[in-house]
Amino acid sequence: FDTEQTKVSDWVYKELRANMEGSKKRNSHLCLQERDWICGKATIENLYESIWKSRKTVFVLSRKGFASGFLRQAFYITQQRLLEEKMDVVIFVLLDDIIKHSKYLRMRKILCGKSVLSWPHNPHAQPYFWQRLSSVLKADNHHYYNSHIQQTMQ
Repeated sequence: FDTEQTKVSDWVYKELRANMEGSKKRNSHLCLQERDWICGKATIENLYESIWKSRKTVFVLSRKGFASGFLRQAFYITQQRLLEEKMDVVIFVLLDDIIKHSKYLRMRKILCGKSVLSWPHNPHAQPYFWQRLSSVLKADNHHYYNSHIQQTMQ
């Protein structure tokens, strides 16, 4: 996530971290820049190592930072991992509905719909969101690929 965006940073720490690390049911460990990156090491090196050592990479996107340089670098590294290891590790969490209209995200939703999650603004739907995110984090994205597309890739 882009740490320069207050809205996104607040959501990551108040919602994502609290629900994924603080929950006994989910028990996930997030790699957060301020907490887990090595001081003095180049940002790109920390980013590269974080992505390659993680099971999944979660992109938290809002309207403003959709195309920030930092997110682009992270995305390119995840795509490199896909090419080299044949591992699709990308999950998108969309905080704003307007982002859904991105051509890439629409295509991604067709390919692997469960890897694109929208944050529900209705508090009653949020437990379902956390359940979905938890299950996507645990499974291989290839299990969620659209069956028609998966057949053409074999």
